[in-house]
Amino acid sequence: MEPSFSGTNEHRWVPLGMSIFVSALAGYLILRQLAGVYRAEASPIDPQSLMCLILPCVALLALYAQGTIWFGYAAPTFVSGALIFRLFRNNWLSSLIQSLVATLVLYVIFFRLLKLYNPPGRVIDLQIPL
Repeated sequence: MEPSFSGTNEHRWVPLGMSIFVSALAGYLILRQLAGVYRAEASPIDPQSLMCLILPCVALLALYAQGTIWFGYAAPTFVSGALIFRLFRNNWLSSLIQSLVATLVLYVIFFRLLKLYNPPGRVIDLQIPL
């Protein structure tokens, strides 16, 4: 029998539900941007600039997914978060701090409060000792 990656039965919907919600929201915002809804704002983003921002984010998410298989949750989440915050023109110190806080908050919510399964990394498994 294959192990459950979603923790107990009452929490099985959390990862899938969050993924669907975030994906739907991102798709909605992208479509609105491409449709020109935000054109009246002071600094509109043209579709080419938007794609130049979205494509690196998608690539980072693909690397993040593979990174969690190799290194567990903590390291890929911190590194990917810092790089994505940096893509949005934050300075490096701010990006690192925001990524650290986000990693710790999400770790506490998902693995401590909701008691979801924290998959170990195959190469290195960095666990957060909270």
